[in-house]
Amino acid sequence: MRKVVRCESKLVTGSIMIFKISKSVIALYITLMSYSPGILAQSSFLENGTNGTGIEVSTHWGLDEFEGFKIGAGYSIAGILDLGADYSMNFYELEGYEAFETKVGSYYNVMVFKQDRDTFLSCQIKGFYRRTNISSDYLTTQAVPLIKRGSEFSVGTDLHRDFRIFSFLRIRLGLTGSYELRRIITDEIEPPATTGPETEDPKYPKIEQLSEFYYGFISGFLFKFKRGSVFCLGSSLLFDGDSVLRMVPSVSITIPSAASQR
Repeated sequence: MRKVVRCESKLVTGSIMIFKISKSVIALYITLMSYSPGILAQSSFLENGTNGTGIEVSTHWGLDEFEGFKIGAGYSIAGILDLGADYSMNFYELEGYEAFETKVGSYYNVMVFKQDRDTFLSCQIKGFYRRTNISSDYLTTQAVPLIKRGSEFSVGTDLHRDFRIFSFLRIRLGLTGSYELRRIITDEIEPPATTGPETEDPKYPKIEQLSEFYYGFISGFLFKFKRGSVFCLGSSLLFDGDSVLRMVPSVSITIPSAASQR
């Protein structure tokens, strides 16, 4: 009878400890998310030689306001190369007017090396190319209605390590850095017809070249399932060249292909 009581006592104590650890993990994640920015990287969740599909949803935050969201989906080839596409929308002010910037593009990630028994860290090279379109009443209410569009290109790298907490849970911590180049063109919606020789340089189209370097920290909670799928609650804390903070919490799921599991 005493053995049964002791056994039940141990089970209760173990359950309480797991509950406390779970609360601590959730609290830690909420703290990280409070400071946080992501590009989908499903190859980093898969074993080498495994193909898989990944989906990610992320939001973008400044210090005190919501700035936008992004939805991405991609495919991992052999757990090394990711190819995918994403759609995003950003919100901000343009000369005192609300502005909406929509972006559609493609991205890639290449795993340079992966964490294992002999390798302490994982490293990946990442990049994207997007087309952008900016809409605002400021543009359409000018004496000459304007249109604003452009493109952006980025290349960067991540270094991270996964720390095993339980058989199903790992915490990912790492560093990230990237260089981004943007080209924005402002033009008249209906350029005026020219009937004679031009006497001065036209005001439009106006072309802006912008570049920025981002650096910061990445973190995430990885929940691994028996069949190899990984659910990730991720976040990054990014700074630009002016040390302006950007936060992008993200949620993603990566599912290995059935053929890779055979």
